[in-house]
Amino acid sequence: MERVFKNQWIACLSCGLFSTSQALLFVLYPVLAEKLGLSISQVILCFSVGSFLFLWGAPYWSLRSDREGRNRVLFKTQIGVLISLLVLGFLLLPLSIHTQLNFVILLASRILYGALASGLVPVSQAHILDHASEKQKAKAATTHSLFLNTGRFLGPLLALSLAFITPLQLVGILALAFVGLVALQSRTLDTQEPQGVTDKKMRLHHIWPDSRDKQGIAALAFLTTIFLGILQSSLGAYLHFAFAFTAVEASQWMAKLLIVGAVSTVLVQLLIRSKLKDPWQGTLPFGAGMLLFGLLVLLLWPSIISLYIAVIFMSFGVATLTPAYMSAMSLLSGREQGKSAGVLSIAHTLGYAVGGGISAMGLWISERGPFLVAIAVALLIFATLPAIYTGRKSLSQVRDTQHAQ
Repeated sequence: MERVFKNQWIACLSCGLFSTSQALLFVLYPVLAEKLGLSISQVILCFSVGSFLFLWGAPYWSLRSDREGRNRVLFKTQIGVLISLLVLGFLLLPLSIHTQLNFVILLASRILYGALASGLVPVSQAHILDHASEKQKAKAATTHSLFLNTGRFLGPLLALSLAFITPLQLVGILALAFVGLVALQSRTLDTQEPQGVTDKKMRLHHIWPDSRDKQGIAALAFLTTIFLGILQSSLGAYLHFAFAFTAVEASQWMAKLLIVGAVSTVLVQLLIRSKLKDPWQGTLPFGAGMLLFGLLVLLLWPSIISLYIAVIFMSFGVATLTPAYMSAMSLLSGREQGKSAGVLSIAHTLGYAVGGGISAMGLWISERGPFLVAIAVALLIFATLPAIYTGRKSLSQVRDTQHAQ
């Protein structure tokens, strides 16, 4: 039991470091472009290609972990992150490398990243939920989300240290952290894990859930990340136009609001972690309501104070909604925790992509255009809840069948 506990904390640490590296590199786009002699659009293209591969990589590794074991698959995904960081560190060395070669190497490293690292978050999620009892599922899902959100807070904070250290040193620190993580994970490879699903061949089309309640949860995850994708992609432009900020001022305010949002999410999840025992106890409608209320504050009360209030309320929504639907999916998935994590990973990847697309099109209309669409998305989130609440009945039927056997 002690070893299982240790392995779960390694999985949590993996999520935190992964999220930290993602958030940091997102902030470093302009710096990377300057150091590598590339345009920002080229850097974004390389990172976008890697992110796009998550659509296939995440469900593949999730399904594979149901058969091969969480620890072995998690080890491979950590290696993927480590290699991509080492390659990026190499590119930041003071060497005379042709600009086009820099682009090719960066693109290749992000393709490798997308192919391997895409499984880290869903597999670690499944690992954490594997050993959680029914009453502990929500707490375990909140812990997983808590580590991800902590990384999203630490990444921008680390970026502030660029006033004292170089980008190469920052990437080197992250790479060293992953070296230590890989070393810890390598000691878990001989751990006996729960028997996964072995009765059929692994096919990606098997990932789609076959019950109405699970499909409702997948739709909820998709809509939630569309909402977040719209917010993250549009907020900077909204600040620029609505408050007449310069581009630099808008970026600075965007960073402040992201940090406030991440801190608020972490604090809320720390508070509810021990109290959230049932994902159907009202957390889902509460979280959806907080998203809608925060967005309405942002639109109807255009002031600096309202920005903070809106972000805090929407952070409350994310902090409660995400672990609630994760634990609900886990409770309904039995031994197929990897499969359920893969479903949510696909929903999240597609949701952020669609949200970004909606933001781009909405901004052609006005700076408020994307947020008006986000209101409709928030209302659609409420529409998914009836199907999800049938999951309580499905779970009761599963329990009755198990007791009868």
